[in-house]
Amino acid sequence: MSDIRTVIITADSVDRNGPAWAAASQGAVFPEFSFGEPPDSHVSGGIRSATGAEEALEMLGEGSLLVKVRLGTGGTKSLAGQDSGVGQEALGRAVSALSEKSPLKTVFTLIAPGTLAFWGHGIAMGVTGTTVATGLDVLPTLAMVGEFLLAPGVDGRVLFQALRNPSYKQAQIGRLKAALARLEKVLKRTDQEPWDKHDCAWARLPTLRRLPLAVRHVLSLPRLPYARQAHFNAWDAGLSCSSVLNIK
Repeated sequence: MSDIRTVIITADSVDRNGPAWAAASQGAVFPEFSFGEPPDSHVSGGIRSATGAEEALEMLGEGSLLVKVRLGTGGTKSLAGQDSGVGQEALGRAVSALSEKSPLKTVFTLIAPGTLAFWGHGIAMGVTGTTVATGLDVLPTLAMVGEFLLAPGVDGRVLFQALRNPSYKQAQIGRLKAALARLEKVLKRTDQEPWDKHDCAWARLPTLRRLPLAVRHVLSLPRLPYARQAHFNAWDAGLSCSSVLNIK
């Protein structure tokens, strides 16, 4: 399976009529959101933080599974306490760039006061959650579809309304088990000698060797020392060994 990336976008405010909201609201939205950032300590190894969309895309390209990008709004303090000078139009462009240029299997969340939205890989479309969500619920929910590891003792709930398939992880495990079973079956087959699993004349040669010489001559078997190589040549070419050895 390919890696699933996760991007957390934080902003000071989101205009419900702006371009950022137009992109984010296509997925699952939770209007009753008690604002708060997901703690970095809740992720094993922490969260890589970017200061803009370009830096976040670079981190994703480097293989980061979880990236947090901080985008403020014009003239206000960002969530990190710094004046970002990013307006609603720029916020919309950044969200669009992240949505369009991130790897195909990427799940996004947009966090702002009174705003929590999920979209992307594994997220339900056009859902309005009725649960009162908090910042502590963000990481457990994203971990259900993402591939980053939560730290032991993490707090928060999974917002199942946001998920396209609430049993997503179980479905993944089922697919892995099925793939493992197929692999074990193939390995069991390859443990056999080629002539043991290939339905051709070579499997009958030990019996044919015991036939009288005259019978073997009639069966065109004087070339028995070369029969094994003929088997491999025919097997690789996808031909019938019987046709190569003239054995009926």
